[in-house]
Amino acid sequence: MPFNLTNDDHFTGSAAILTCLFVLLGHAGFALYEAGLSRAKNASNAMAMNALVWALAALGFFATGFAFIYGAAWPTVGLDRWLLHPGGWDLLSGKAFFLSGIANDQTAVFVLFFVMLCRVTIAASLPTGAMAERWRFKNFAVTALAMGGVLLPIYGSWVWGGGWIAQLGSRLGWGHGGVDYAGSSVVHMQAGVMALVFAWFLGPRVGKYDARRRPRPILGHHIPMAVLGCLLISLSLLALNILPSLEVQDGQLAVVATNSVLAASAGAVAACVYLMWRYGKPDPTMVCNGLLSGLVAIAASCAFVRPAAAVFIGAAAGIITIGSVSFWENRGIDDPAGVVSVHGVAGLWGLLALGIFADGSFGQTYNGNTTRAVAGLVYGDGRQLLAQCVMAVACVVWSVAAGGLTFGLIARFVGPHRVLPEIESAGLDIAEVGVPAYRELLSPLAASMRNVSEPRPAASPIAAGKNRFSIVIEGIDSATLISVWSGLCQAGSGPPSDEFKTVYPFLTTVTGNRFRFSGGDPATVKESLCRLFEGVLGGRSILAKIES
Repeated sequence: MPFNLTNDDHFTGSAAILTCLFVLLGHAGFALYEAGLSRAKNASNAMAMNALVWALAALGFFATGFAFIYGAAWPTVGLDRWLLHPGGWDLLSGKAFFLSGIANDQTAVFVLFFVMLCRVTIAASLPTGAMAERWRFKNFAVTALAMGGVLLPIYGSWVWGGGWIAQLGSRLGWGHGGVDYAGSSVVHMQAGVMALVFAWFLGPRVGKYDARRRPRPILGHHIPMAVLGCLLISLSLLALNILPSLEVQDGQLAVVATNSVLAASAGAVAACVYLMWRYGKPDPTMVCNGLLSGLVAIAASCAFVRPAAAVFIGAAAGIITIGSVSFWENRGIDDPAGVVSVHGVAGLWGLLALGIFADGSFGQTYNGNTTRAVAGLVYGDGRQLLAQCVMAVACVVWSVAAGGLTFGLIARFVGPHRVLPEIESAGLDIAEVGVPAYRELLSPLAASMRNVSEPRPAASPIAAGKNRFSIVIEGIDSATLISVWSGLCQAGSGPPSDEFKTVYPFLTTVTGNRFRFSGGDPATVKESLCRLFEGVLGGRSILAKIES
């Protein structure tokens, strides 16, 4: 982004700062969206993560992130140090760690710091939606610091800080180099790809897949809350898209706002029409995803394309997102909030769309290339699309490599990322943050009985304090057992079976292949438990033993 930091226009800075306040509303939106799409037993945990993520990412950005992204961009204000630049290709900047060396009268630098901080914190919050309902809180906290301080800024420096991706135009003649006006890749795509890597490492939620690895829906507990969150997020992303115009007064504010609203509208409507045609009814959560994906996809090109192209980009993003959600879900990626699809896949589409539809009417001096304005393939410059493709590959490679390495290091030094299966089944609210979202979940005993989704009612209460025993299932791996049991606990259209009613009232905890009971006749409970598993596993003979 070719910002002019020597400009001392106080109106420009004030407008950008005020717009950032709307950007920060996105954190409230993400909190509502993720909590609404989670089950009731995990709502407080989702809220707590989104309440803290922006603060952690902001401190990481203050410590190292700003220096990595903008530490060598503008010699006129003292930001002029590249730590790594082989052959003239700038790879890593480093100046003004902890904002050191920046005088208080250098207002433009502080404006840029605050604006970029807001972008980074929004991006850092995205993986929480893909990791919902199973991520340990302390691991999340360290990951948020790393994203704000290292992961997001380094790629950002290649694009917005004058790094090697921005130099593809001036050094190789590939259009204007990698162009991303408002963050389809810097904010959205790299966070979405990292969310994909994290979710793959973490694995799906207990009960998400049946014994044949077919995905099952795990419904959120409060869809109106999620829709309200989506509307707040859309306001935040709209503000995020218009920020560059406010920072430098480049005359594109009205164009950017119009294109952004049109793309978002087209994304929502296209998603709704597709859902009606394909399934007969519009899923409101998927319509929300279509709305958000339109804003994500248009972010890269919102200043460079015509309104008709913006409508097409948004509509395509809405449909692509629906297909992407099914694609990843059928490949074992459990993403409760659709982060990988809405931000990762739609961000990739938006990045490439600029290289196709940019109309050559704006961006004459973007990234230092003054030969012509930014134009795409349709308007005669296929080299811009080539630069966008290189940029997309770089984003994926960086996000997978750096994100995977960081995730592994955190697991090595902090501990496993995933909570124990029994904690996941009971809910993370009490175990991870200590406060349930709803009063009926206040009792730890009640919370421990809320397995995966709302369980079927027990025929009688737990007979605490008498006849304690365990039943150990043999010959079946623990993951399959937990998945099958979680499926049995799903509320069905009919009444629970007699076997379930025999087992469930006395069950206290499940750990691996060991089912612990308090009360009931051990032989009867064992027989009923084996019949339950045999019914699900196609009549397979189940071996079990009773332990006192």
